[in-house]
Amino acid sequence: MKGVCRRLGGLAAALFLSGGLFAQEAIDSFTTFDDLPVGKVIDRLESAGVSIPGGGLVASGLPTASPKNFLRRNAPIPKPGSDPDPLILLFDQPQSFVRLVVGNPDGAKAQVVTVRGFTKADPQKPVVEQTVTIFDGPSVLTPISICRILERDLAQVEVLYDGAAVEAIDSLELSRYPSSGRVIDFEDRAVGTTIAALSRRGVRRIARDRLSRGARRECAFGKPGPVLPGVG
Repeated sequence: MKGVCRRLGGLAAALFLSGGLFAQEAIDSFTTFDDLPVGKVIDRLESAGVSIPGGGLVASGLPTASPKNFLRRNAPIPKPGSDPDPLILLFDQPQSFVRLVVGNPDGAKAQVVTVRGFTKADPQKPVVEQTVTIFDGPSVLTPISICRILERDLAQVEVLYDGAAVEAIDSLELSRYPSSGRVIDFEDRAVGTTIAALSRRGVRRIARDRLSRGARRECAFGKPGPVLPGVG
C-alpha cells in the first residue's frame, strides 16, 4: 500500500504537536454497519449525524475491518473503465478528524482510492486530500484518515475509487474536538532564518475542549496509513 496525504491550499502555517507530530483524537462516533441487514439501502446514519446522498448499500462477503458488513455506494455496477461518481458523506456538525476503511473490493491489480474533505463555505473545493493505492484484494481493510485539527470545519467527505470500482467503506470514525496539544506558528523567528530545533517560544497551548467516548486515534499530516499484512 502506498499513501500520500496533502493539505491543500498552500503550505501549512503551523504544526500541531501532541506527543510528536501527530494529534491525538477522541472519537465521537464509530460506525461499522454490522447491525444493519445486508441489502438495505441507507441514506442516513442518525447516531453519527451523517447523510449519504444517493444512499449506500449494506453488503458483506469480503474480508473487512469490522466482523462482517461494509457499505457500498448505491449504484449499478458500472461499465468497464468508468465510474465517475464518488461516495459522499455530509456531516450535521463540522468535524476535525475523519477516519474510515477503504479497500479493493473487486480485486483490481492496483486500486487507487482518494478521500477529499470539504468545508461548508466551499463544498466544491477540497481543503485536504489523501490518496492510497491498494494492491491486495478483494477486501475492505485499509484505513485512511483526513483531518483539520485547528479549523474543525470538515462538512463533507468524498470517497472516490478510480476505474470501474464502486466505492466501499467500513468502520467510519468521526471526531469534532482534538485533545490537548501545541501549535508552533514560527512567529518568534525572522523571515529567512534557518532553524534546526524548535524552542518553547512561539508555542501557544491549545486547551483541552473535552474528551468524548471511545479510544484515541492519531491524525497524521503527511503520513500514510499503516502497511497491513498482505498489502504491498
